[in-house]
Amino acid sequence: MKPDFETDDGRIQLYLGDCLQILPHIGKVEVVITSPPYNLGNNHHTNTKKTQAYSDDMPESEYQAWQINILTRCYDVCDGWLFYNHQHRIRGGVLIKPDQWLINTPWVLRQEVIWNRGSPNMDSCRFYPFTERIYVCNKRVGVFCEFVNTNKLTDDWHISPVGSGETHTRQFPLQIPINCIVSIPKAQTIFDPFMGSGTTGIACIRTGRRFVGIEISPEYFKISVERIKIELQQQLLPL
Repeated sequence: MKPDFETDDGRIQLYLGDCLQILPHIGKVEVVITSPPYNLGNNHHTNTKKTQAYSDDMPESEYQAWQINILTRCYDVCDGWLFYNHQHRIRGGVLIKPDQWLINTPWVLRQEVIWNRGSPNMDSCRFYPFTERIYVCNKRVGVFCEFVNTNKLTDDWHISPVGSGETHTRQFPLQIPINCIVSIPKAQTIFDPFMGSGTTGIACIRTGRRFVGIEISPEYFKISVERIKIELQQQLLPL
C-alpha cells in the first residue's frame, strides 16, 4: 500500500485512512507512540471550556474492544516498545482505567508514567483531575531495542498541554513523544496509528528517526502534512 504522503528518502510515510485496514501494510517498526481518542463523550471539559473536537462517544464495551484490537495489531508489527497515552475517565459515575483493557492485549505493562498537565478538567462533582497516563509496554519475547533512561526522567512528567485554537483542541505536547523516543536510542522507525496533527512525526524529525503515521480524519491529515513539511524545511531536510 502506497503512503498518501512520503518524503523522497522514505523517512516520513503518512497514510490517510482507518489504521486497522492500513496496519498490515506498513512493515516492521521498533516503537509505537500514540494517544487515541479517549471516548470522553461528545461534551467534555478542557479546563473551563466545553469542547467537541470530533465524535468521541462510542459504547464503552465497543470502545475497549476497538482499542484491544488496534493494540494487538500494533503488537504484530512492532519489534519493541509501546508508549500509550490515555487517562482515567468517569463514565456513568464509574472510574474506568486504561489498564483494564491493556491487560487483555499481548503487551507487557512495564511502567505507568504520570503526566501532570498542570491544569484540570473542571467538574465540581469530583476532585479536579490534573493527570493523564503514559503506559510503557514491551513485547513478551524478542524485544529488539533496549530501554535507556537517557534524560534521567522520573515517572512524574510535568508538561503543559498544547492547543492549536479551533483546529485541534487537544494536541499532543511535543515533549512527550521526544521523551519516549530518546529512551529507546537504537530504535529507527516510530509508528503512530492515531497521528492527529502529526506531533509524533515532528518529534521523529527532531530526533533523527523514521516515522510512519496513520490518520483517519482528512482535516487532521492535511494539518499533519503541512506541519511536517514546515518542520522539514526548518531543519533543512529534503521533502
